[in-house]
Amino acid sequence: MSLSARLQAEEGCPDRCIFLPQQAGFKTFTIRNDGDIPWPESVELIRTRGDEFPESPDKVVHRGRVEPGQTVSFTINFRAPSQCDEFISNYRLRDPETCNYFGDRLWIHIKVPDPEELGQ
Repeated sequence: MSLSARLQAEEGCPDRCIFLPQQAGFKTFTIRNDGDIPWPESVELIRTRGDEFPESPDKVVHRGRVEPGQTVSFTINFRAPSQCDEFISNYRLRDPETCNYFGDRLWIHIKVPDPEELGQ
């Protein structure tokens, strides 16, 4: 048996959402334990690769056991970078005891356009 997770819902900025430089945002991932065993007491949502957003944590920890069939939400608060470009940050759940990743790959994908693109 192994840990398993499936994304159920996302709230906050949709993919390729337009942000002004340094604008604050958030993304909430609601994830279901779709496996046969409980998740560990302190399962972590870890940034695995991609761009680092200012004021964004590298990990968010859920405290408490998550039984099969239960859902939990992880919210990542961030600030858009000051430079203009597209930015993607990738996340996965991780078992803190074994450091093994599991579940769906998740991401935050935003665009900070050049002021000329916005007609300013």
